[in-house]
Amino acid sequence: MADPAAYRCPDCGCDDTQRLSLAYDQGTSRTGLFGVSVSTDGSLGVGGGSIARQSDLIKKLAPPKLERDSKTRAIQVLLVVAGAFATLLFVCAGGELILVGLAALTLFGMAIFVTVKGEPRRVELHKEWQRQVAIWDRTFFCKRCGQNFIPSVPGELSNDVPRAGTG
Repeated sequence: MADPAAYRCPDCGCDDTQRLSLAYDQGTSRTGLFGVSVSTDGSLGVGGGSIARQSDLIKKLAPPKLERDSKTRAIQVLLVVAGAFATLLFVCAGGELILVGLAALTLFGMAIFVTVKGEPRRVELHKEWQRQVAIWDRTFFCKRCGQNFIPSVPGELSNDVPRAGTG
C-alpha cells in the first residue's frame, strides 16, 4: 500500500486531496428531461434530453479533450461534396459528359488520398490524448489550495500537471 504522506499536497501539506477523475465525476450532475404534449388537433408530441451541470472548478478539472484535425476534415468534406455534385451532373446528363464523370472520380480519389495522408496526424493526436488522459487519471487535487499533483512522485510536481485555476 502506498504511503499516506504521498497523497499530501506538496504545496500546502494538506491531506484533504482527491483523485481528479473522482472529483470530476462527483461534481457533475446529470438531469434527464422528458415531456409529452397534446395539441388542439389531437397530435401527440414527445421529447426528451439531458442536462449536465458543473461548477467552474469542476470544469477546470475535466479530462483532456481529444483534438481533431479540423483542416483535414474540412478538405475531406469539401472534396466529397464536390464529387457528389459532379456525379449528380454526370448522371443527370445521361453519362454524356465524360469529363464530369472523370472529375467526380478524381474528386473522390483526392478525398481518399487526403484521408490516407491525414491518418498519421490523426494517430499522433490520439496518442497524445491518451498520454494526457493517463496523466490526468494519476493526478490528485488539493481541496485547500487547488494544487494538482501526482502522488507517485512525493514532494515534486510534474511539469505536465496543470494547476486547477488555469485554463
